[in-house]
Amino acid sequence: MSSRVQLMSRHLPISRLSIDVLLALRLYYDSAAQGVSIDKDIAELREFPERLSGSYRAEWESLVKREVARQIIQQDARPVSEMIEIIMADLETFYARDERFLRLLELVRHAEAIEKTDNARVFPTPLKRQLMALLLPAVTLPPKPPRP
Repeated sequence: MSSRVQLMSRHLPISRLSIDVLLALRLYYDSAAQGVSIDKDIAELREFPERLSGSYRAEWESLVKREVARQIIQQDARPVSEMIEIIMADLETFYARDERFLRLLELVRHAEAIEKTDNARVFPTPLKRQLMALLLPAVTLPPKPPRP
């Protein structure tokens, strides 16, 4: 990867994107996410809304950063401002008219609302409950004495 792309990738303010824009970009670059079904992942948010801010956002940010960098490398002769205009035009159309995006966005916004509410609590999964039951007693063990 060229140093220009590495520098740009490190300084992309992707963490500041709203979930709407990040989802749109994730779907825009969907073909790059081989073996990952975003439709399935988002459907799982009904049961596990905490995954949105947990693993999904980080995965989406990583994919989008990688694909933006790849696009810049492939279009090295084209000015970056021209690439931005193309992506913006594609996303504006996509954001307003793509039925899949609008359907998935509704589910994502619902999961986000659950995560942000004060009067809802996400129950731990059976796996997490069992691991906590196993490991929690270890917290009460006294610290290991230092070696002389």
